[in-house]
Amino acid sequence: LVAIAVGAWWARSYIYKDLAPLVQQNLQQLLGRPVIVGKVERFSLTSLRFSSLSIPATPTDPDRVVVKALEVQFSPLQVLFTRKLGLNVTLVQPNVYIQQNKDGRWVTAQIKASQGQSLIQTELQTLQIQDGNVELLSAFAPTKPNSSVILDQVGGVARFSDQNQRIGYDINTQLTRGGAVKIVGETQLKAQ
Repeated sequence: LVAIAVGAWWARSYIYKDLAPLVQQNLQQLLGRPVIVGKVERFSLTSLRFSSLSIPATPTDPDRVVVKALEVQFSPLQVLFTRKLGLNVTLVQPNVYIQQNKDGRWVTAQIKASQGQSLIQTELQTLQIQDGNVELLSAFAPTKPNSSVILDQVGGVARFSDQNQRIGYDINTQLTRGGAVKIVGETQLKAQ
C-alpha cells in the first residue's frame, strides 16, 4: 500500500509540475519557435487539460496564437498494444493572427520531424478548434484601414492521416462584416 501511495503521489506530482515544461519543450522543438504552455488544470487516464497555450510572434514571423485552454485526449490501450500514442487535440477559444508574407504565403511554419526512434511514437490524429477568432492581414494592403479579415466563432476539425501527409478538414466561421464561411476539403502535402 505504501508503494502504491508513493507511486500515485509521484505520478500526480510529475503531471502537475513537470509535464507542462516537457510538452512546452517538445512543441518548441517541433515548431522551431517559442511556445508557452500553461499549467495542467486536470487529468485523467485518457485526457489532459492545460490552462493555456501561447505561440508569440518572432522577429521573422509576425504570426501568433493565444489559446484559452488546450485539451488533449488519448487512448492508453492504443499505447499498450501498438506503441503509438494518437493525440486528439482541442484548442479552446484560440485567438490567431496570421499575416501574409511578401511571397504570398499565409503560413510559413514548418513542422520538424521527430529525431530518432523512441519507444512510443506520437501522432496527431485530430486538431479541433472551439469558438476561435482569426485575423488575416494581407501583405499587399497592410496600411489600408480595415484591410484585415476577421473571422469569428471559428470551429472545426482537421484530421491527419498517412503520417501527417494528408489532412482532411471541416471548418465553419462567421465573418465580422457579415456572412458565413464553410470550408470542407482535403489536402495532400508534398513529400520532401
